[in-house]
Amino acid sequence: MSGLIAACSSPSGQVDAADLADAAQTTADAALGRDGSGADAAPVDAADPCTVPTVRTLFHSSLDDAASISTPQTGTGPGTLMGGAFVAGHCGSAIELVGAAGVTFPTLNNGNLNLVTGELTFFYRPIADGGTLFHRGSGQDFRASIDSSRRINWAVYLDGPNYLITAQTDPVNELFDGQWHLLTFAWDFETGSYLYIGVDNMLRAESGTA
Repeated sequence: MSGLIAACSSPSGQVDAADLADAAQTTADAALGRDGSGADAAPVDAADPCTVPTVRTLFHSSLDDAASISTPQTGTGPGTLMGGAFVAGHCGSAIELVGAAGVTFPTLNNGNLNLVTGELTFFYRPIADGGTLFHRGSGQDFRASIDSSRRINWAVYLDGPNYLITAQTDPVNELFDGQWHLLTFAWDFETGSYLYIGVDNMLRAESGTA
């Protein structure tokens, strides 16, 4: 994919409808795709996944055209498209990113990202195995990727490079069926250290405790 956080790149994939939500502690269970019983709860409305919720959304870009990158629908721009082409997507248009192509947006200094608790959702259709989905800045402290075994990996460093929390799925072969899939990455470091990876509103991996 790539594109939501900053300095993203993707070897081969298409991304559509980028949304970054701030999950406050009072709504953390819903935002993290869980309910009180531990069962999965859809963080995006399955009946209308193309409608972005207005409550607590820090950043949203439809990725439909150059204007949606320079001036996101919610949050602060401008963003930058580094290569890639606009193609038909799941919700309007999408961006096809190959090789070093990517999309960047400003993050912490502009209020587009809360590193303590939140979720990131977007539609994704891979073209080839492997590649970075997103990362923050030039480092690896907030990074998701798909490896050559088709596993989704997510790594977050807390309080510097000595505290690493990771989550990894089993091979997600259904992601490569030529269809669009909704990916959700959620995090909660308010009261614990928790990471969540969801595919099509279903839990695929989690790590730590919230």
